[in-house]
Amino acid sequence: MNDLLKNTIKPQNIEELYQQILKIVKELYNNNIPGNIKNKKNKNYAKMSDAEIISIQLLIECLEKTQNSGYLYLQVNYPNLVNYVELLDLIDLFVYCLR
Repeated sequence: MNDLLKNTIKPQNIEELYQQILKIVKELYNNNIPGNIKNKKNKNYAKMSDAEIISIQLLIECLEKTQNSGYLYLQVNYPNLVNYVELLDLIDLFVYCLR
């Protein structure tokens, strides 16, 4: 894990924090998730990657907001991060990850 944090600079804003979270999640995802999950059937139709969805959820947790209020906060204040995410997609993936 320390290798993932090497050369990490304290984020100055939410976009930078998201990019740092995304970098770590992508690394962990690519190294630890089995190929059959990474290469699911409808992967090409997805609007966001699994790593992006997980990163959005972690960002909401860092902001100490609930699922709904965090998503709405990001949608209003940072639409470039979530303008193509549907709330149900986030909730479904998060519930799946908790299993």
